[in-house]
Amino acid sequence: MAITEVDICNRALSCLGTRATVAALDENSSEARTVAIWYAATRDSLLRVHDWNFARRRVLLAAQGVAPTGWRFRYALPTDYIRLLRLTSAEPEAGSARFEVAGDVAARFVLCDAPAAEAVYTARVDDPNLYDAGFASALVDQLAAHIAYPITQKTETAVRLAQLARVALADAMAANVNEAETAGHDRLPDWIAGRA
Repeated sequence: MAITEVDICNRALSCLGTRATVAALDENSSEARTVAIWYAATRDSLLRVHDWNFARRRVLLAAQGVAPTGWRFRYALPTDYIRLLRLTSAEPEAGSARFEVAGDVAARFVLCDAPAAEAVYTARVDDPNLYDAGFASALVDQLAAHIAYPITQKTETAVRLAQLARVALADAMAANVNEAETAGHDRLPDWIAGRA
C-alpha cells in the first residue's frame, strides 16, 4: 500500500487525540499549516541522527575549486546530502579518508586529502514509500511531539509525545542496525582471503 506525506501527517495528528485530519499540506487549516511547517524539518532531523540503511548512498564526488590551506582537495557535496558518513579513496590501500564538511557564502563542500573520493552519505529521502516501518513510525511520533503544543496548547500532551518519540526512535535505530552486517566480524579481509 502506498504511503504519502499526508498519511504520515494524519497519523501524527491522530496522536494528539483530536479528530482533525488534512487532505493536503497546503490546505487552509491550522493543522495543515502546522504540519507543513514541521514535516520536512522533522524528517531531515531524523535522517541526520542515524545511518539509516534505506537512506545510505555512495557516490564519487566532483571536484569543486581549490582547497584551502591544510587540505589537498575540495569536493561538491551531493545535492541530496543530509549527513556525510565517511569518505574512501579511489586508491584501495588508502582506506577511509580524513575529511571536513565546510561552507562559504555560496555553498557547502567537503575537504579531504583523498584523490577521487567516494562519499558514503545519508541522503534526503522524500518518498515515504522508501522509509522502513521503524523510521516511518519514529517520524510520526516525532512530528506529533513537535506539533502537539501548537495545536492542542497542552504541555502534558507535548511532553508525553516527546517521550514516546524518543522510544520509537531508539527502537527504529536498533532494528536498522540489526539489518546490516557489522564490519570486520567473522569475515576475512579480501587481501587475506585472496591468498587461500
